[in-house]
Amino acid sequence: MMQARHKMTTYDDKPCLAFGRIFHSMMECGQLPPSIAVSPFKDYRTKESQDWRDDNISSGNIPLSQKEVDDLVGMYKAVSEQYVYTGRAEVAFEWNGLKALMDVVDESTLTIIDWKTAADVTPRKLHHQAYTLGYLLQAWHYAKVLGGKLGVDPYRVNFEFVFVQKSAPYEVVAMRMDFEAYETGKKQWEYSYDRLRKAEESGEWPGYGHGNIVVPEWATSNEEVEIDFGDA
Repeated sequence: MMQARHKMTTYDDKPCLAFGRIFHSMMECGQLPPSIAVSPFKDYRTKESQDWRDDNISSGNIPLSQKEVDDLVGMYKAVSEQYVYTGRAEVAFEWNGLKALMDVVDESTLTIIDWKTAADVTPRKLHHQAYTLGYLLQAWHYAKVLGGKLGVDPYRVNFEFVFVQKSAPYEVVAMRMDFEAYETGKKQWEYSYDRLRKAEESGEWPGYGHGNIVVPEWATSNEEVEIDFGDA
């Protein structure tokens, strides 16, 4: 819960997250935001390039390389060519104390669309990403809010993740939540919501705690293991 509280109270502006936010803005507005500053430098290893980057960030601009700009434009065009959808963009809903900001929602068809950027859009990778990054929990939360707002069963909500490859050929892969995915997301949501509620009521946000090193099974096999001492 300590990690959760930190994320709730800290604005994270890692380059990868900024890239995703810009793509979401493009899907809403149809163009690159005017705050983008294209870097004239190959990288940020020199003092001059670092000063340029920091000055732009201080001025409220978003420094990007020309390749990143080209990739964003390619991604936006790919969605236009490979995926057809209807609905309103960036819609906020609130129900029973719960809030959700949806990328695209079409109340007439009970459909929610959520944009995701991904380096690898193979099905196996996306399934793993959806589970480990909390996408199933997110989908259930959104379906619960929209369903509650419209007075329908959350399981009736059509929730679709649309993954867009972050580099050429910019493949677009749509994946819909089925009953099993919703069930998993619901269990994750209920567990997380209960822990969050207890932490807020008690004011205690425990971390991972202490324990013993657990040796993985593969390390106790008879096979030779190459050890990388790295920066120990």
